[in-house]
Amino acid sequence: MANSVTTHDLWPSQGMPCDIEGCKSPHFLKHDNYVKHWKKFHEKSIAIYDCSMVGCTIQSTENSRILKHQKICHKQLDKNNTLSSHVEPNMFYKATRDVTFRKFIRVKITARKAARKARQQYVIDHPVNFNVQPNNSLPVSRGQYFDIDFKNNCANVVTRW
Repeated sequence: MANSVTTHDLWPSQGMPCDIEGCKSPHFLKHDNYVKHWKKFHEKSIAIYDCSMVGCTIQSTENSRILKHQKICHKQLDKNNTLSSHVEPNMFYKATRDVTFRKFIRVKITARKAARKARQQYVIDHPVNFNVQPNNSLPVSRGQYFDIDFKNNCANVVTRW
C-alpha cells in the first residue's frame, strides 16, 4: 500500500480495445468499463449475490447493487447483515486463450507533484488583478451568457443556441 503513494494509475486517453480476438467490444475509455466487460465476458464463473430478505428473489453480480436494493426496498433489515453468494458458470463467457486481464500501468508521479507545487507557488507569487465591475446595461435572456474579455475589460452577450 505504501507503493501506491508514489505511483499513479494510467489509462490511455484514447482508450483501449479488448485484446481477445473476435470480441466485438468498443474502445474502453475508462478502466472501470474494461473491468466490467472482462468480468461479464471473459471469466468462466461468476459470483451471484442474493438479497438476504426472506422471499425476495433479487440477484446481482455486484454486491453494491444488492446493498442499494436492500437500503431502498428493505429498510427493516439490519445494516450489518451479510450477503449470501453462490458461484455459477458465466453464460456470456468467451474463451480468452492465453490473453490475461490488462491491469493499470504504474507511473511514478513525484515529478508531477513537484510541478504541481511549482505551478501553485507561481500563481501565489504572481497574482492577476481583474477590474471586473457589474454592468447592468447588458440584458441577458434565456439561452445567453456573458463572455468577459479580461484583456480589454469588457463584456459581451453571447447566444448559446
